[in-house]
Amino acid sequence: MNKALNPGAAREAVLSALLDEIRARRDEFEKLTYVPLDMVGKLKTVGAYRAFVPKELGGDASSPAEFCRLIERLSEADASTGWVASFGVSAVYLAALPPATLGDLRAGSRHRLRRSAFPAAGRTRGRGRRCRKDTQSVM
Repeated sequence: MNKALNPGAAREAVLSALLDEIRARRDEFEKLTYVPLDMVGKLKTVGAYRAFVPKELGGDASSPAEFCRLIERLSEADASTGWVASFGVSAVYLAALPPATLGDLRAGSRHRLRRSAFPAAGRTRGRGRRCRKDTQSVM
């Protein structure tokens, strides 16, 4: 797809294909009792976790109404997937940080802001003692 020609149409095509996949896999999610990480990755492609991140920091700068419409469409396909995608609202908590700090958080990875708001799933290091996950999270 050539995003330069019509970014809105390209994004809608990606979202439409994802919605079809979610509908086709919702029984799988029900059996697993969770939304698998590959689907979480696909939710990232439609902007669920960068909706409220400013454009200058690699986000979409979506309005609350746009975000709610996205979550509603995902939820119509599968309620659990919509619920997982709705965690994207947590990026709002980063808005209280000074712009320079946000820039530092983003340095090196456009995904770091999302990891800051949503710790990544990962294995813990150590043997039988409390230890932090190896997530590369900044906060």
